[in-house]
Amino acid sequence: MMFEANGRYQVRHRLPTYWALRLVTQTWAQPGDHPDRLYQTSVRTGDGQAAPVTAYTLHRPDGKWAVLVLNKDPGRAFPFQVGFSVAGVAAPIPLSGNVELHQYGPAQYHWKADGANGQPDRDLPPSVRRLPPGTALTTPAYSLSVLVGSGPPG
Repeated sequence: MMFEANGRYQVRHRLPTYWALRLVTQTWAQPGDHPDRLYQTSVRTGDGQAAPVTAYTLHRPDGKWAVLVLNKDPGRAFPFQVGFSVAGVAAPIPLSGNVELHQYGPAQYHWKADGANGQPDRDLPPSVRRLPPGTALTTPAYSLSVLVGSGPPG
């Protein structure tokens, strides 16, 4: 479901499906009729353990890069970094320019179970922050994060 409605079919709450769809179609991908280009993305942890985190990278028609990070762990946050491997360049190239971080997770949404009367007791839109260079990044438990910024030429 995208919405919870009252008996007159008026939207009472936007549910996580709605916010996730908006993040993917309006923030990660660039709306319009020009194609976004999907790039291979790998996720590595510092300790070598497999993390339940998946990432997808797009080069958008506006020239910006957008990285979607999904944390599927219900109880753990994970630190992460974004860097582009470019042939002939030793170190990964980070996102630059006006980098934005959009996040949606437990800080924005919580369901209060009460049988047929259950409803969200926290129902907020994704958070949005502009990041200074070198900001440490964390993906909260059970969350979607989208980073948008400049990077290497596509």
